[in-house]
Amino acid sequence: MTDVDILLFEIASALKSTVDSKFPEFDHLKLEQVLSIVHICSVLAARGLDYPEKPIIVVICPLVSLINSHIQELRFRGFSAACLSGDDIDEKGIERGDYSFILTSPESVICNEKWRKMLRTNVYQQQLFGLVTDEAHVVPKWGYGGVSGKEHFAAFRECFGKLGELRSLFPPLSPILALTATATSATKATVIESLSLRPDTVKVYVSPNRSNIFLHKMKVSRAVDEAFGWLIDMIKEIGPNTPRTIIYCKQQKECGRLFRHFELELGGNAYYPLHCVPSSANMIIGMYHHNTLKKHQERVLDSLFHESGVCRVVFASTALGMGVNIKDIHMVIHYGPPMHMDDFVQEIGRAGRDLQPAKAVLIYHGGHLRKCDKVIKKYAKSEDTCLRQIILSEFDETESDLISSHNCCTICHQKCQCGLLDLADKQTHTKGATSCKSRKVDSNQKQLLQELLQDFRDELAAQGRSYFLPSEYSTGFSTMLIKAVLKKCKFLYTLDDVIELVPVYKKDHAVEILCMIKDVFDDIDINYACVAMLPEVEFSFDLEYGGHYDSEESSFDGGSEEASLSEMSGVSCL
Repeated sequence: MTDVDILLFEIASALKSTVDSKFPEFDHLKLEQVLSIVHICSVLAARGLDYPEKPIIVVICPLVSLINSHIQELRFRGFSAACLSGDDIDEKGIERGDYSFILTSPESVICNEKWRKMLRTNVYQQQLFGLVTDEAHVVPKWGYGGVSGKEHFAAFRECFGKLGELRSLFPPLSPILALTATATSATKATVIESLSLRPDTVKVYVSPNRSNIFLHKMKVSRAVDEAFGWLIDMIKEIGPNTPRTIIYCKQQKECGRLFRHFELELGGNAYYPLHCVPSSANMIIGMYHHNTLKKHQERVLDSLFHESGVCRVVFASTALGMGVNIKDIHMVIHYGPPMHMDDFVQEIGRAGRDLQPAKAVLIYHGGHLRKCDKVIKKYAKSEDTCLRQIILSEFDETESDLISSHNCCTICHQKCQCGLLDLADKQTHTKGATSCKSRKVDSNQKQLLQELLQDFRDELAAQGRSYFLPSEYSTGFSTMLIKAVLKKCKFLYTLDDVIELVPVYKKDHAVEILCMIKDVFDDIDINYACVAMLPEVEFSFDLEYGGHYDSEESSFDGGSEEASLSEMSGVSCL
């Protein structure tokens, strides 16, 4: 080792000690990774006396929630930070260069001539120090169109593909930093090209492996109670001491459906303290997606960021995803995985950011895996391959840190000889979670059931004859429903099973179907008194709307068309 190497080692050791003391969440960084800070010093030296007195750093962020989270974190640490969009922009202060950090979406700075001109003013040409692109893995994913099968698709957010233009607006030698926790080799190459980074760009690699997160998965039927009965029981038992949990859903409607189910099942236990006046402010559960009312988004974030916050379980879309730095989320649940592994890892990474033990639980049924990448399907269906290794192999890693089998994943735990029960199994155990309860159905039984269903449909048609619509449309009891009941009849044991597994639109219809199941198979009991007390299935209820937290204050007008435009509609962008 040369004298220069020894000096660099000592400098890096000192820097790591300083970084660890100020930012304990970075203590997993290795010495060579901290050494990259030393390389930046050459850029600072090149600027010499031109180093700005009040340096300004522009940060490009993809999501509103991420911008708000960063601003809150920066201000907490004593830095001044502002955003280029929103209702309360301090335009004069931003133009004067009063803020050390300017956070913005690519659209706000690339498509807005006002802010482009501002970057060329004397104030900014003298004070601008660097450009940061946060969550840079979305650059190739969102910034460019492509071909999927036989269909061509446009870029989701074209300005991400134009971020390289910003280089021309910055002073020469301004450092450019791209950050992401999830990037494959192909993604890294595209990011470097898109941002017009130099060939000698310093690359600092940190493994996406989060050794403090236990990976758990379970396959369930479509019955929500089967998937989440254990969590509802936990909330009833320990209320405000429930581990902070984010439940990611594939669609906004799924967020609303789960929220509504939990609200009905918990009753008074959905609020804290018990027996208080019900309102959104004291709900233990919450919802966060693009169409949630802003006041409820703020309520959820404020509660999650504060140790004493009441909200413990949040049903969320990708809007509460990448980069949101909430320290004590100790469980992340996916009710169906995202399509791509990098998104999956991003959302798993919301857990255990305080370095305490945490869990990532994948709950899925067969329909959830449609359109998912092969590696996601491999993860969900794995019976003998370590789940952590499946993830890491996607990021060109062959070995993970030494993690005991007991603390690694569901697959490895089965091979562990310690004799202790998996903590995830304790908390996510539900009857039939891996195999749906079913009965044998012969052709005679199916024929009898079909006749009963068709007779009931004919009775409905006779009661409300329509001269304009076929009976299946006017009654809501369609041929498709009858076929679905016949196909799923071996799984139908409860009213919840009927509602979850077949496309029924009225509680009365669901009850009648269950009665037919009882008549044909004679293997279930129906408590008609309890059934009568159940609320009507609210299919007209807008599951994407956030105002139902406080129904007396809401201004529900029938819902939003915007929410159903795209699978990405949960992304909250500026």
